Amino acid sequence: MNKTIGSIKYSLAARSSNPGEEGAEKMIVAVAQSDELVTTEMLAEHIAEHNSVFSPGTIFGLLKDMAACVREFLLAGKRVQLADLATVRVTLSSEGAPDAEKFTTALIKKVNVRFAPADKMKNLLGDAEFEHVVSLKEAAEARKKAKQDLNSDIEASGSGSGSGSESQGGSGSGDPGDVTP
Repeated sequence: MNKTIGSIKYSLAARSSNPGEEGAEKMIVAVAQSDELVTTEMLAEHIAEHNSVFSPGTIFGLLKDMAACVREFLLAGKRVQLADLATVRVTLSSEGAPDAEKFTTALIKKVNVRFAPADKMKNLLGDAEFEHVVSLKEAAEARKKAKQDLNSDIEASGSGSGSGSESQGGSGSGDPGDVTP
């Protein structure tokens, strides 16, 4: 059931060959880019399209119930294996105590949820297709330049002295969030 529904998008970035070392040589690396968040509703619809006997609404309800049940098991100190997806478990962040007798649960500062991918999820390279896209920074810079160019064109044409309610095209939000890291 390896139906291709797209490709993994990536941009290129310069990263230190030795993080933490000032002046270390920069290397060009691939950085995964995501252009959409698949919601639980979208996942339920997609599952239903795979010849499921269940409706998207039923699947959505099951996924919501699954999330609630996984939370219950985690709070009960269990690990949860989710088929070919992952094993979910908790880890703790705490402050230290000088000895075991002085340690109290008040020193526990955070409960973290960790996902360990199942074997089928550990390395997707053999099944992956890739598509080079611009980075978030490049996309934001291109939008900013386009907006500046548009404003310059409006001012040059003498139309920039209006009430400020003129349309400048696009959403006007300047939000570089079209693509998520």
